[in-house]
Amino acid sequence: MTVLSSNQDISLQIELTGKNRSGVSSKSGTPRPWFAIGAFATLPGVKYPQAIELFTFDAASVKPAGLYSIPMVATVKDGRPAFDLDLSAAQPVVNKAPA
Repeated sequence: MTVLSSNQDISLQIELTGKNRSGVSSKSGTPRPWFAIGAFATLPGVKYPQAIELFTFDAASVKPAGLYSIPMVATVKDGRPAFDLDLSAAQPVVNKAPA
């Protein structure tokens, strides 16, 4: 897998719902915990947030429910561009109160 570099960071606003699932994968022979995170993604040009599910094997990437800005990571997988969210770099979106 090759990581593409860019001068422009792209992040999406993702609302994590707190409705998560987890289990243990044993496909590789070694049991490995997995996590499916329920969320809504706000996408450019799309009128309403879209329901999505994020997958990770890293328990530390499972955040509490709330609105987050999550950077996208561009890679090449099997000769095709792929875009994934970097859950480990998720930052809470803080609504600033009007002055």
